[in-house]
Amino acid sequence: MPRPSNRSRRLGLRGVLVGACALLGVVPAEAQQTIVNVPSDVLTPKGKHFLMHETQFLPRKSGREFGSTNFYTYGMSDRTELAATIYNIDNAGSPELALGLGFKSVYPVLRERLPEWKPKVTIGSLTPFSLQPQSQAVGFFTFGHVSFDIPRTDFRLLAGAAGGSRNLFGEDAASFLGGLEFPITDHLSFTGEWFSGNHNFGGLIPGFTYHRDNLILVAGYKVTNDGEPRNHGFVFEVGWFFGKSTSKREPSPGEDEAHYGDRKPNPERRNALRALRGLPTRGAPR
Repeated sequence: MPRPSNRSRRLGLRGVLVGACALLGVVPAEAQQTIVNVPSDVLTPKGKHFLMHETQFLPRKSGREFGSTNFYTYGMSDRTELAATIYNIDNAGSPELALGLGFKSVYPVLRERLPEWKPKVTIGSLTPFSLQPQSQAVGFFTFGHVSFDIPRTDFRLLAGAAGGSRNLFGEDAASFLGGLEFPITDHLSFTGEWFSGNHNFGGLIPGFTYHRDNLILVAGYKVTNDGEPRNHGFVFEVGWFFGKSTSKREPSPGEDEAHYGDRKPNPERRNALRALRGLPTRGAPR
């Protein structure tokens, strides 16, 4: 049986890409508003757009000191966002460069039984298409997690699992994942995430998220699970929301955040902090 020509293979891949783009218009697919790399439990508001640039700097590593990821998400509905994401851009030729297309959907659950916990279930599936010949042409990234508040505290936790292919993770891998959020002030939060495993995303990233109006800034430090200091490094992100929300649904309490790390402290602790700074106290948060 004759082997397909390079031109036929390129046309075949192009057809897959076109088909995937068409599919995004009719079914939920995963977008990636993330903590840093772990998909978060927060959606881009319906009708709005979100752009984020991430840079990782590994000061002790030789040959691949810089890497970046660029996200675009769109709030398709009150429960689902879509995205296109460019992964694995680096200063070593970007051999694992990939374009990811997909969806993320978030569902509040058990709100009547556990109102103080504000539980959510998040699911998603991303399809990465390799843009370099060194990697497999089409891969996968599928995940699911639950998230919840710790009553009478400002802590919110996230726990779940994910699986990904080598053109995104660097190897075929399954991971546990986790996240933590703790608002410090009205605009600044401590956030953290963890992927198990020794793949591209494996590691712990504690850091801080600053938000004001449509601007999001994230700074953290990644400690990889392999314990190799040369693979540890700094992570910086800058994001911007634009467009006008078209949602007509009144959000439930705790559901109206636009980004992970965007929650405000509870009113009592927030007012205690303001009083310590000599500022007037405020009523309940939005």
